Amino acid sequence: MERWLANHFSVYLKDSDERKAVRDFCLLWAVFEGSLFDGHWSVESGRRVVGNLELGGVYGSQFRSAREYFRERYLTGENHEIHWDLLGVPITNRDYLKRCLRGQRVTQLDEATSLLIIAWRLRANLFHGDEWRRGCQEPLLAFHHAGRTIMRVLEAVRMPVLSRVVTT
Repeated sequence: MERWLANHFSVYLKDSDERKAVRDFCLLWAVFEGSLFDGHWSVESGRRVVGNLELGGVYGSQFRSAREYFRERYLTGENHEIHWDLLGVPITNRDYLKRCLRGQRVTQLDEATSLLIIAWRLRANLFHGDEWRRGCQEPLLAFHHAGRTIMRVLEAVRMPVLSRVVTT
């Protein structure tokens, strides 16, 4: 499949690192949404699940790194207005997300929830074709940070998610 994608759609995913980052992100999102949300993630359900987690220690440092990256990408960096608009955050979540990305004193609940909103929008744009129509404009690091956030939440749940997967 890797070779086929490179031959037919290299304009979208220019190198194997990008294809791997997108593939890993898709798999992580599927495990995350399927195991914690019965296949139906929403901002409200995400906040509820994250609110029940113990996110201390190493989780905070990983979330901080992701939050700094996404703050630069969507609020302060070069062309940030374009990147923000293309992310497509629903109006009802925009102020909350901006406050969490800009804030100096953000709770880990809000930090994790805001990063999951970004991961959800990356997923929606990717799965529904917006990324493909634009030539997959999100860089490898966006998928990397979103995937790491999902991993940290799954680790905090401390449930044997992968052991539930049925192999045939």
